[in-house]
Amino acid sequence: MQENTPKTSNTIQQTRSFKTLLIRTGIYVVTIPVCYFVQFIVFMGISESSGPTITKVPGYIALLLASAHLYVTTIALIIAWFLYYRESYRNASRVSLIPVANILLMIVAFGLFLVSH
Repeated sequence: MQENTPKTSNTIQQTRSFKTLLIRTGIYVVTIPVCYFVQFIVFMGISESSGPTITKVPGYIALLLASAHLYVTTIALIIAWFLYYRESYRNASRVSLIPVANILLMIVAFGLFLVSH
């Protein structure tokens, strides 16, 4: 029987963290062009809108979040991979979730912008 030694547990955690970071990196790379598409749609919607300024606020927020997505994703993934190589596997997985918050906020703002039109 093999004991669950700290080295074995650490290896399992390292493998799980590596797979998680690799999958999230792939998903985030795919979302970057989508954010540019969202930027284009929101910009066109704002520029053609003749309604009051208050109805454009969610569009401005969605535009800001879509514009920042590339930077948020890049910085979060660099920090996550750095933490992974420093053997802080749990923190690396947590930091790699930061772009998800950006995406969710962008979706909410985009939805509010669409509803306000």
